Amino acid sequence: LASATGVASASWENEIADLRTLAATNDLIAISVAVVSLGQLALESFVAGASLLVGLFFYDAISVFKSDAMMTVATKIEAPVKLIFAPATMPPEGRYPFSVLGLGDIAVPGAFIAMLRQFDLERWLESNP
Repeated sequence: LASATGVASASWENEIADLRTLAATNDLIAISVAVVSLGQLALESFVAGASLLVGLFFYDAISVFKSDAMMTVATKIEAPVKLIFAPATMPPEGRYPFSVLGLGDIAVPGAFIAMLRQFDLERWLESNP
């Protein structure tokens, strides 16, 4: 019995290690895509940035909690368009084995923060000639 338990434990640990390796590889590529996209996005006004944030909030609220569309996209598309986090334990059979965070939830707030940083820098340069 102890031998069988040891084999099952080793198998479980290998599956978790494989999931974590897959998650780390996907996340490295996804973070690279997010950083590059932040370098390409430029918001020109506070109103535009705030509108994007409010729109993202309502879009997420409706698409995540009122429909299955986001769950279908998040679990069926295996591409580096999301950050995935491996669990500490194996999920039950048939469940998606990762927690997911979409890159839009990183890029839009990141673009808003970059715009605020630029605004701060311009104000500082005006006050310190």
